[in-house]
Amino acid sequence: MNLGFLLALARLPELPSTHRATAGAFSESRSRRVVLWAGARACNIVGLDEASAAGTPGEAGVILLSVPDASEAGKAGFLADDVILVIDGKPVRDIQDLMRNSGQVLAGGRESVTIIRFQQESTVKIQLK
Repeated sequence: MNLGFLLALARLPELPSTHRATAGAFSESRSRRVVLWAGARACNIVGLDEASAAGTPGEAGVILLSVPDASEAGKAGFLADDVILVIDGKPVRDIQDLMRNSGQVLAGGRESVTIIRFQQESTVKIQLK
C-alpha cells in the first residue's frame, strides 16, 4: 500500500463545534424575562442544559420559578420547576404563548394545562380570575 494513501486516511476528521457554542446559538432568540402568571414567577426554557434538566424536547415551554402556596397556581397544584407545555390544547412555546393562551380563556373558566414535572408529563386544571 501507498504510505501517502494511509496518511490521508489517518487525517483527523472535522469535528463539530463545541456544545457550549451550540447552546449559545440555539438560545439567541429566547428571552430570559420573568413574568407573573397566576401568582407564579415564570420564564422561558433557555438553552440545551435547561431543556435537558427539565426533560423537554428542546427549548420549548415555560418553567415556573416560584409558586407561592396562596397563589392561583399554587392552589391549583402547580409547583416550582413545573414546565408548562400546553394550555387548553394550544402549545406554549414561550412566555408570549403562555400569556396569550391564558388570556383567551374566559375569567372563571377552568383550563387544562399540560406540564412536565420531574421529567414526567401530566395534566393540571387551573381556574384563572
